[in-house]
Amino acid sequence: MSDVNAPSIPATGTDSARASSEPVVVRELGTVEYTQAWAL
Repeated sequence: MSDVNAPSIPATGTDSARASSEPVVVRELGTVEYTQAWAL
């Protein structure tokens, strides 16, 4: 539901904490791609 807010924020705080499971994947795939996949 926070699709527009996700890409706006960098992967250094909220995203990092959210993707605590696999922070490395976020860097490889990207913040927007990973965020969209998580939202789905």
